[in-house]
Amino acid sequence: RQPGFTLQLDDAGQWLRSRVVWLGCRQSPRGLLQLADMLRAQAARSGCWQSPTPFHPHITLLRDASHAVTIPPPGFHWTFPVT
Repeated sequence: RQPGFTLQLDDAGQWLRSRVVWLGCRQSPRGLLQLADMLRAQAARSGCWQSPTPFHPHITLLRDASHAVTIPPPGFHWTFPVT
C-alpha cells in the first residue's frame, strides 16, 4: 500500500496542439512520483507498453477544446489529501 500525500494544484494551462485544458502542480509530491513509478514498473512487468515521455502530473479538465478558455489566474492554490 502506498502512503497518502497532499496534492497542491497551483498551475493551469491549455495545450493548444492537443486541445487539452489542465490543472497541475508546480512541485510534484514525492508520494505521487513514487506511485507513478510503482504503477509503471507493474505495467512493465505485465508487458504493457511504456511511453518514453516523462511523467507530468495533471488533471485533464477538458479535451478537444474548440477555443481558448479562461483558466485560473496565477497564484491560485487548491490543496487536498490523497489517501
